[in-house]
Amino acid sequence: MEKSVKEGWNCALHNKDISISYKSSCLDACENDTSFNNFKSNRNYSQVVGCDSHGKPTCNMFYDWVVSNHPDFIKHFDKFKENDSIGGPPTFTCGEDGEFSPNTMRYAKAAGDIQKYFGDLTDSDIVEIGSGFGGQAKIISCINDIKSYTMIDCVEAIRLAKKCMSKYDLGFGQYYYDIDNIKIKDYHLGISDSAISEMNDDSFDFYLENILSKTRYTYCTMNDVYRKDISISKFKNIFSNVEVIPDRPSINTENECYILICEK
Repeated sequence: MEKSVKEGWNCALHNKDISISYKSSCLDACENDTSFNNFKSNRNYSQVVGCDSHGKPTCNMFYDWVVSNHPDFIKHFDKFKENDSIGGPPTFTCGEDGEFSPNTMRYAKAAGDIQKYFGDLTDSDIVEIGSGFGGQAKIISCINDIKSYTMIDCVEAIRLAKKCMSKYDLGFGQYYYDIDNIKIKDYHLGISDSAISEMNDDSFDFYLENILSKTRYTYCTMNDVYRKDISISKFKNIFSNVEVIPDRPSINTENECYILICEK
């Protein structure tokens, strides 16, 4: 069964200039190889996806966290660097392990959280809401022999994700759904890195009820502090166990963003 949902990204509804610039940068990178080779350094793109625009302090912060909390990831660092081999992201020296982008280290941190709370993902079907260019999928696949990864995003982002993922030699199934054709099915793990928290109530409810409710485990980073209690309550109506933890590490010591660790 397939379903569709109206545009529910708050930015598209309330800050249309950013939304239009972002989607245009996605399409330009799809259609123009010169733009593709540098799209991660394009401000119109990076102000929406990830934290590449946050610079060296953020990159080193996540690197230090990964090395300290997930030293077993170090052996995968060369594979992680493949994530930075396309799109021309800003990269920074991290200890003695070479250069990485802030996004790659952020994805590694999230992968570490997922491993800590949910264990091994071998042969798992994973779905991500708001998958961007597919960076989280790439990093998780460097660590785990997953079965499939489904990416859900706006039409323009999905087109770019397909182009990015085609540059790698990937050993897992890839499925791409835009908001007009979302296939409803079961998954082992659901992921949303801020995406669901940046949606209006209708879209939030749609993705929670039709996608994340079909997962055994779900990992969500959340920045909707203004409705935090309501969001947590909605997740608790779906999952039998919901743990709320601070989104750490953070450059901003007053950061109120949070992470939901959910299990059926």
